[in-house]
Amino acid sequence: MLFLNKVRKYFFRKNKLFLIFIIYIVSRFFFLAKYPFFYDSPEYLRESFSSNFFSSLQRSHESIHPVYLFLIQLFQRIIPGENAWNLSLISGLFGLGSFILFFLLVRKLFNEKTALYSLIPLIFFKHIWLIETNILYESINNFFLIAGILSFIYFLSNKKIYLFILSLIFLSLGILNFTGLIIWFISILSFVLLKKRFDKKDYFYLIIGVLICLIIVNKIIFEISGISVVLRLTTLYKSYGTNILLKDYSFLDILRMFRNAFLILLNGYSVASLFSIIIFIFLILKEKNKKMMLFSFFFLIPFLLSSKFWYGGLYGRYSSFIAYFLALTFSFVYLKFKRIYFVLLFILIVSFIPTFIRYQQTPVFLIQDNLIKKIDIKNSDIIILSDYQRPQLDFLNSYFLLPDQNRNKEIENLITSKLSAKSRVFITKQAINYPYWQYDGQEIHIISKGNINKASLNNYLSNKELKLVSFNKEYPYLDVYEIKSK
Repeated sequence: MLFLNKVRKYFFRKNKLFLIFIIYIVSRFFFLAKYPFFYDSPEYLRESFSSNFFSSLQRSHESIHPVYLFLIQLFQRIIPGENAWNLSLISGLFGLGSFILFFLLVRKLFNEKTALYSLIPLIFFKHIWLIETNILYESINNFFLIAGILSFIYFLSNKKIYLFILSLIFLSLGILNFTGLIIWFISILSFVLLKKRFDKKDYFYLIIGVLICLIIVNKIIFEISGISVVLRLTTLYKSYGTNILLKDYSFLDILRMFRNAFLILLNGYSVASLFSIIIFIFLILKEKNKKMMLFSFFFLIPFLLSSKFWYGGLYGRYSSFIAYFLALTFSFVYLKFKRIYFVLLFILIVSFIPTFIRYQQTPVFLIQDNLIKKIDIKNSDIIILSDYQRPQLDFLNSYFLLPDQNRNKEIENLITSKLSAKSRVFITKQAINYPYWQYDGQEIHIISKGNINKASLNNYLSNKELKLVSFNKEYPYLDVYEIKSK
């Protein structure tokens, strides 16, 4: 009987891991996006058909992603396709790689049980699911970072030089693909601190490794684009307006940073993650676990920094590496409070389902496209769209509102001129509200849920008549209006 119990426990433990991987694989590879939902996705889809890699690099917007561009063009030749599925497959494959390597990393630093129960929440984190099923490059970044950390941890254990070189290759590829990944390098130190036998020489290896990565990547990027890493990093963070990474730390800026981080956690990882962090911090403070305190600090600092500035196309994706810290907090909750773990997991899954359903429905941009087509735009007509609609929508005589007041003033003058010439002028609800209440994929951008009375064209349109000409009752933010003089 004792033997049978042992066999049952072994079989259950092994099959539990197998079941988790099956659920993960089904959740990703059976639901890969067939449409470019996010802001940059249409550009990636378009460039995947290019036969000249270096021409694509020149055409790409800042910041360029050389590794991802290479992969999408490679996949387009291996698995050719007109829709987004084959490019979404890249995200799925690298996501699976990250899932496996994270399990190995946590098992190496802790134990198999901790690793096992940290995997389950990763399946249902909304942002991770979106990143790993759409045309987005972040799953590649996460893979290279985890692979680099795992290789480096194994190198510190046995000092085999090939593991050090392998770690440098992974981390260099990560920075090469996205220079902004540098701010997450502090998380490497957090994992090094978790080693059971920590040697001060490990700091030396870490610093040398990071410097070599930066030198290698700086050389490659300079050869590709003639721009140094420092300049690219500066451009990357300065291009988002006043929220510059190393500047603007007034009290209000700090409040906004914490607000953004809170919204990313709430929207991308559910309220369950917030509770998990609170319980985790309570546990490590109670136990006075200094290593885990430092571990948390080295994860939360880059998370807050990456939450400091605004961007479009799944807001929170630059912060997606926080998911692996959150997964660990869930696992620690399980080790202490099993019932609470499953309650939090239930909340996480319930919060994930609405997003999952939305991305199985007709793309919002196709609905908007059909609504605009119903009004039959003529050569003399114009239509005003928002910047968020620019990548997916392309119509005759379309003009886009941008985060540029001078540009928007020109559009106001154009509307006035067209109305004076008795031409028809149409405008979408998204443009009326811009930059507020904008669709980011199938959902409203979490930072855009502001006061529409502060919209760019609000004052100008206040003395105009807006006639509703095309609508869908289920999507009120996609209405199309005709602007008329009062």
